[in-house]
Amino acid sequence: MTETAIEIAESVRRGQLSATEVISRTISRIKAMNETLNAFIEIDEEGAEASALRIDQKVARGEDPGPLAGVPIGVKDLEDCAGLRTCYGSVFYRDSKPKQADGVHVARLRRAGAIPLGKTATPDFGMDNLTATLAFGVTRNPWNPERTPGGSSGGSAAAVA
Repeated sequence: MTETAIEIAESVRRGQLSATEVISRTISRIKAMNETLNAFIEIDEEGAEASALRIDQKVARGEDPGPLAGVPIGVKDLEDCAGLRTCYGSVFYRDSKPKQADGVHVARLRRAGAIPLGKTATPDFGMDNLTATLAFGVTRNPWNPERTPGGSSGGSAAAVA
């Protein structure tokens, strides 16, 4: 996917591109690359597809789906996202239960039409300059898999690249 977030949102709001198509393409790309990169520790395909369908339905009814309509986002594993675990990159929280509600940042992005795809890797509690944990392994730099994309947002950086 080469479109910017602004281009995606404008195309979705105009009905030129469906949010469902955006999410399908993005999840396909994640599945193709994640085994190598380990950018995402958890993917919410079902939830993302449901969110995309709701946005497409709003567009079809002539409603405003928001300024970030259909824009896929990864949620750093330090932020709560409804239906997903928050593990803080830590082995101590790896088996935690999914959260019931979004954190403030995720809730605001979702209200603006963004679609959370899943959780991106972070070092333990975001406290290291590279993303490598006992809980989830090493996140790799897409431009050179022998390196990491750094920390504390290594998973997010790899996902965007």
